[in-house]
Amino acid sequence: MTCPESVSVVICSHLASRWEYALRAVASVEEQAVAVDRIVFVVDGDDVLGRRAMVQLSERCQVVVRPERGGLSEARNSGLGEVKSPLVAFLDDDAEADVNWLGRLVSHMEDPAVLGAGGRSTPLWEGAQPKWFPDELLWVVGCSYRGLPERSEQVRNVFGGCAIYRRSLFDELGGFRSEFGRQHRGAAGCEETEFCLRTSQAHPDGTFIYVPSAVILHNVPLARSTPWYILRRSFDEGRSKARLVRFVPSQPTKTKLNPELYFLRSTAVRGIRSELIRTLRGDLSGLAAAAITVASVAGAACGYLFELVVASR
Repeated sequence: MTCPESVSVVICSHLASRWEYALRAVASVEEQAVAVDRIVFVVDGDDVLGRRAMVQLSERCQVVVRPERGGLSEARNSGLGEVKSPLVAFLDDDAEADVNWLGRLVSHMEDPAVLGAGGRSTPLWEGAQPKWFPDELLWVVGCSYRGLPERSEQVRNVFGGCAIYRRSLFDELGGFRSEFGRQHRGAAGCEETEFCLRTSQAHPDGTFIYVPSAVILHNVPLARSTPWYILRRSFDEGRSKARLVRFVPSQPTKTKLNPELYFLRSTAVRGIRSELIRTLRGDLSGLAAAAITVASVAGAACGYLFELVVASR
């Protein structure tokens, strides 16, 4: 398959313990059906991982080692600094891309109005998905959740670990903001949401597209399939949404958070209703799934309010 414009892929990693995942991520990019101009592997402040990458990956991709941890946004910006191709894609270090992942994203970039495109992240569970873990909460573990479009459709933002952008946008508008994105300790996000909102303001006629046929498999370790992780991740996500409201002041809050409001009004409500029906049919795990959905929403609300209080001081 040929590509109308050359594309590079940036993979960021920050823990030596994720090395085997990272190797599979790199291999999946090498096996893409479209030619990749360059793979950039960014190590964010882990000396052991950096040495290992320099020895084992330097002939397969460009390795960038950051001496200190700066978080995911800063790591991605470091990767962007090494990309010269017109298109740049990002893949999580604990994910494996389907062979057609990149090609299906690139095909949407043939339309000059498309600023970026994002694919579908499917969970690859260590073990099995717990019965009490509803598909509506798959966003908690970095995966596409029930309620997203089934066909390619315009969206507010793409999912950062499974996305492609026009490289020129970062030159024009700057990179990802360090106030957002995951840190070594913490489960916050929204760096891609803030960038997409910032880009849409500068290019109001441009669009971002969700492409569910562009698939990656995202590894979900046992530690992330626990109620505690869901609550912590939900709290941090609520904090991120509050920061989003603060750092994008030129749009009404309702506009900036429209997907989240739809999730609350529709997706979460339907999910809870479905789980309660499952409970009435004799499957008590449905009650647990309904309860964890309510707890997740409450946790996100608490995180949102907490961030507003902290910011007001």
